[in-house]
Amino acid sequence: AQHMLDAGVLPPLLSLFSRAKGSSSESLELRGELLWALSNAAAGPQEHQDMLVRAGVLEHVRTSLDPLMSLKVKTEAMWVAGNLTEGVLTPDRANLISHHVLDRIHDVLLGPDPPASAMVLKFLTNVMRASKSCVARASALGLRDTLVRMLPRAQRGVRGPLAVALSIFD
Repeated sequence: AQHMLDAGVLPPLLSLFSRAKGSSSESLELRGELLWALSNAAAGPQEHQDMLVRAGVLEHVRTSLDPLMSLKVKTEAMWVAGNLTEGVLTPDRANLISHHVLDRIHDVLLGPDPPASAMVLKFLTNVMRASKSCVARASALGLRDTLVRMLPRAQRGVRGPLAVALSIFD
């Protein structure tokens, strides 16, 4: 990821999102690949995350969580958002990320992929730990109730992150 960012690939990479509009299989495939590359960069150090946020990655994440996008694309978008919440997360950064993403996490959270659900729960936990206003926003969006409904059917690997996320609401 460092080589990619050092080489100045980020602006051209982001410009490719303009070719990945719509819900055709080609557009969804391109969007998924772009998000995968961004999630790798977002998994890097704080400097990488800062660079991605300044470059406008969150708007691409938000549009990739649109109801018309495939679950695969939405999952890749949540990996970007989740990776951006790792490390030192200031309240301002948590609020910025949650503003773009929080109202669109249900499909991946409730989807058939337990590791993706666990990742969304970790994202939710990270932003809520960093900012009380994120807890209030998550509550207003009904996320606490959603998590409570998940409890009886939570699969292995999801139960722990689910319990941690729920504990923050209390």
